[in-house]
Amino acid sequence: MEADHKLKLLFLCLLMTITIPALKANIGDFDEEWEADRKKPKSLRKRPTKPEPLHITTHLNRQVHRLQNPIDACWRCDPNWDQDRQKLADCALGFGHETTGGKGGRIYTVTDPSDDNVLEPDEGTLRWAVIQPEPLWIIFKDDMKIELKEELMVTSNKTIDARGCNVHIEGGAQITLQYVQNIIICNLHVRDTVSKEGGMVRGLDGSLWTTYSQRW
Repeated sequence: MEADHKLKLLFLCLLMTITIPALKANIGDFDEEWEADRKKPKSLRKRPTKPEPLHITTHLNRQVHRLQNPIDACWRCDPNWDQDRQKLADCALGFGHETTGGKGGRIYTVTDPSDDNVLEPDEGTLRWAVIQPEPLWIIFKDDMKIELKEELMVTSNKTIDARGCNVHIEGGAQITLQYVQNIIICNLHVRDTVSKEGGMVRGLDGSLWTTYSQRW
């Protein structure tokens, strides 16, 4: 019995030795660019948390009970919503209620559904828009299907607003939101994404990033 107990204890120790490093696994640990960028938003973590989180959840619950979908009701009731798209940022509720996305920035229209050049994205594509350093409110000219060749790495202060069009991110890589802040994505369909081998893509300020695309 004592031998069995020792054997079980040894097995448990080995299991913990294998499992704990895996639990800490993060894409930023495997790439120098990610590791360097991870340090940038530390100041954000120093901001005080909401002193009264219960007030926020209570307000959200009241709005949901009253309107069922209060965010949609905030803009859908206006027949001219497309004349002031950035009003959507004022509709946020819950702990993300201060999110403004690309509000205050210029409107950028995606006219090209291709994603053929991830190193030097063409203006008019979604990839070109999301790596710009400035706030942007991104909309779409027509219905389109976008098959991403590599991860779409979105930078801070962006809104991807697919209202009014039927836009699908489908059959390719995924959208990545990591070490960024202030992002709004609305009415965008993301489906049937696949794992990619990873590679180099163009990032913020013209920097090159190594991607490790994995479907979760």
